[in-house]
Amino acid sequence: MIEITDLAVSYRHAPRNAVDGVSFTVPRGQLTALAGPNGSGKSSIVRALLRRADIVGGAVMVDERDVTTFSYAELARLVAVVHSAKKRRSRRVFVNTSRSGAIRTSACGGRLPRTTLAQ
Repeated sequence: MIEITDLAVSYRHAPRNAVDGVSFTVPRGQLTALAGPNGSGKSSIVRALLRRADIVGGAVMVDERDVTTFSYAELARLVAVVHSAKKRRSRRVFVNTSRSGAIRTSACGGRLPRTTLAQ
């Protein structure tokens, strides 16, 4: 399960937080889509999940463990990201936790992938 609670993400030299006060839960085995316009924080949320962004508030938990306690190698075994093409107008990011606890993330522009996410 992924739990994001009151998440705030900041980037160096940015005048304000890229994400501020975001909370949601992704139950194990559920596919969840993050969709929104450019600049709405979708990529920043995924970057926080991957420990690639500065979490300045709130928490990102995977199976009741804070992501900041995972090594990058541990996260690499749990999380997979597929980026959408840069020419797409919109980006949708899907996060799925399998029964084994592994996290699968896929991104696509416009349509759902034809195949299901690997478990």
